[in-house]
Amino acid sequence: MWLPYRKLVFYGAYLRQSQKEADRRLLAEYDLASGQLLWKEESPADLNRRVAWTLWSLGLVILPLLVGRILRWLGYDAGRQPHFPDRYLGSLGAVALPLLLGLLLALVYEGVSSHLRSQVKSVPAPDQATQRAILSDFRDQTLRFNGALPGRQRPYLVNGLLLLGYLFGLVPLVWRLYWQPVLLSSFVARLGILAFLLSLLPNFILTLLLKSWVIQRLLRDLDQRG
Repeated sequence: MWLPYRKLVFYGAYLRQSQKEADRRLLAEYDLASGQLLWKEESPADLNRRVAWTLWSLGLVILPLLVGRILRWLGYDAGRQPHFPDRYLGSLGAVALPLLLGLLLALVYEGVSSHLRSQVKSVPAPDQATQRAILSDFRDQTLRFNGALPGRQRPYLVNGLLLLGYLFGLVPLVWRLYWQPVLLSSFVARLGILAFLLSLLPNFILTLLLKSWVIQRLLRDLDQRG
């Protein structure tokens, strides 16, 4: 049975110098329920599908703007007065709908991503040195962003700033705009953008918390076995 966010993925595509098989696109898929680590190898077609899906999903942020523009073009705003969100949806609906839409978008993205990963063929686990190199590179380049400042090591600086800007800057700003009185077309656009931003929260949590903890655990296990 498929469960959302049950599996964490660590991509080795960033690694080029320390990976022995540098032309291969290896990824490690960790099952949180069983604690098993499965290795897979992406073909060029697998990589193209993953990139295309990521770009397409990010492009969804344009959709509510287009819907709002269409509503305005169809004349739904003609002769109407701006209203607060609770006038359109009720007090409970105005709060619950962006949260539910954000959750739905997050689950759809995770479901499609899981389906695409299921099509990637499994391969035997590489030797321990290669495993450690891939996981260490993913941690340093993707989670910690150690090279964000030239010549300085500032672990988690980039992701930390992104998370702070997201939680205390972008989301509160859009949430405040969402609660302003607007016409129907603008309300739909703001609702969609807010839901999209809220859908990113699970990925931020997975990246900064769960993945950081799991990858340290995996590296410790490799050291103990080595």
